[in-house]
Amino acid sequence: MHRGIVAYIVIFVILVVVIFLFARPRGIGPITTSTIKQVTTTVNQSVSSSSTTSQSTTAVYGTCISPKENVSIKNGNFSTGTYAGWTTQGYGFGSAPLNLSYANSNHGYYESPWNGYEGNFVATTYRGGLSIETGNITSEPFLVVEPFLNFRLISPQNNNLYIEILRGSSPVVVTHFNTYNAPNNTNATSTFEAASIPLGVVMCQNVSIKIVANVGGTITTHTGYIAAGDFYLSKIPVQVPGTVINQTIV
Repeated sequence: MHRGIVAYIVIFVILVVVIFLFARPRGIGPITTSTIKQVTTTVNQSVSSSSTTSQSTTAVYGTCISPKENVSIKNGNFSTGTYAGWTTQGYGFGSAPLNLSYANSNHGYYESPWNGYEGNFVATTYRGGLSIETGNITSEPFLVVEPFLNFRLISPQNNNLYIEILRGSSPVVVTHFNTYNAPNNTNATSTFEAASIPLGVVMCQNVSIKIVANVGGTITTHTGYIAAGDFYLSKIPVQVPGTVINQTIV
């Protein structure tokens, strides 16, 4: 009699355990590097087609993405008139950003005014017709809380002119541009174009922006320079189609 009761109790316990194991909710598993790269690839394709995939990015990073449409970066438009929040290396970008208002009042870029820029100061290796020096400039680390880095840029197609996204000291996104490809750009050497870099691969991580200019020259090669600024984070890319020449996501 007692053995029968014990047997029933054992069977009951086993059934409860089995029901619990099969009925409990299961997680979706960790977000892997391959998942992040897939999201980044989708986002990057959307930039080229002038559409957005902010919903997909939000679904993956819903707990870290900012509720704001745009998020500023420290001295991202160089409004201080200095390189505060940035570190320069070499002579290429000079000791301070270029004052566009002052430059335009003094005949600008070979008497063609700078245009298409939101702020008044820009990081550039162009120095009013003087020799162009090599160098780079790197921002302080900041937390990525939006899927895109948006900015304004002038850059010809050149393997030695590009923008990197660094994680620590290692590049994770490297992008070459040619803003001269922008449609209806009749003064390409002095007109800033909207540019974007997808940041899905580094969401919720600290990164830095590095503008690289490994091109030197003289007044006879004055188009071999880069100018960039108005950096901010955003949910929506502003990329002008055709300006990205090559992009590597590590």
